[in-house]
Amino acid sequence: MTQRKPHVLIVDDSRMIQHVLGSGLRKSGEFASVRTAEDPEAALYAIREQRPDVITLDLEMPKMDGLTFLKRHLKPMQIPTVVISSATAGNRTITIRSMDAGAVDIIAKPELTPGTGLMNMMSEVVGRIKAAAGATTRDYDEDRPLPSQALPKMSANMLARHMIAIGASTGGVQALNHILPSFGKDAPGIVVVQHMPQGFTASFAARLNRHSEAEVIEARDGDEVLPGRIIIAPGGEKHLIVQREGWRSVVRLVDGDLVSYSRPSVDVMFQSAAQTFGRHCIGVLLTGMGRDGADGLLNIRNSGGRTFAQDKRTCTVFGMPAAAEKIGAVERMCSLDEIPGRVMHALQSGRSKIPV
Repeated sequence: MTQRKPHVLIVDDSRMIQHVLGSGLRKSGEFASVRTAEDPEAALYAIREQRPDVITLDLEMPKMDGLTFLKRHLKPMQIPTVVISSATAGNRTITIRSMDAGAVDIIAKPELTPGTGLMNMMSEVVGRIKAAAGATTRDYDEDRPLPSQALPKMSANMLARHMIAIGASTGGVQALNHILPSFGKDAPGIVVVQHMPQGFTASFAARLNRHSEAEVIEARDGDEVLPGRIIIAPGGEKHLIVQREGWRSVVRLVDGDLVSYSRPSVDVMFQSAAQTFGRHCIGVLLTGMGRDGADGLLNIRNSGGRTFAQDKRTCTVFGMPAAAEKIGAVERMCSLDEIPGRVMHALQSGRSKIPV
């Protein structure tokens, strides 16, 4: 059975973006139709005429800003939305808020200069918009993450010997915002790779920090993996690895080719965590398109660590967890709400049987 091609609506007040993005999507042959609207008012008219399967949304527009439009109209309609935004200082926080409000992906708006910019990255843009069209929108309240839960009592030495490694992509911003506040100051060190463009992860970490008892930071080279600390890999040009340096465990930001079309890559981080922590590592793979993290999660499991992945019912995009399940990397599939409790039990029980 041939899969139906999605309909796209581009909402952006820049005629140049409308033209370049629209032309690239049409030429790809992956979409049934590509329409444009210069502001939210025109977008609502276009939606009434033909409901799109996916919307690309600028945030700075006349008549109504993109965040208000998303929260007031697109979120209730449950139309998958990809935010295309510049990584300017004033725009980073509002972009992360738009992800909290339900946008399924971020594409950094490039400069439209000859030989660079949007046309140069069109293959990636096409893939991400197509993936978003098939996403399942989730109604996570941006101001109501899961409450902090009490971890089993563990000695400082035991906490220091363990780590939790988490990977996510499409839909991961909402998922992480929902579950990370469950891990308080008495949790082992947590390292997160969330696929996100360069310039946005600092705001993402700062927003998570305001909702969490644990300290949440964007990684700097040499930051120590500590109990009560959550480290977010910076988006952009470096991979993040975990390694031992004497008695300390630290993160390093290293150069390297794209892995599973990603940098930073979940696979690279998972593999280093497995090598450094072995059976004391817990790997968690959340929603996302593609297969980044599948091989690394298998590495954690083969090293004696515990492995969990988000189930299809609660994923925005089931690609990454599905790839991991297919190769036997996942010890247990869990709903998003179950994951913190499952991880806590694994910390307490080691290799004992996980309860059904």
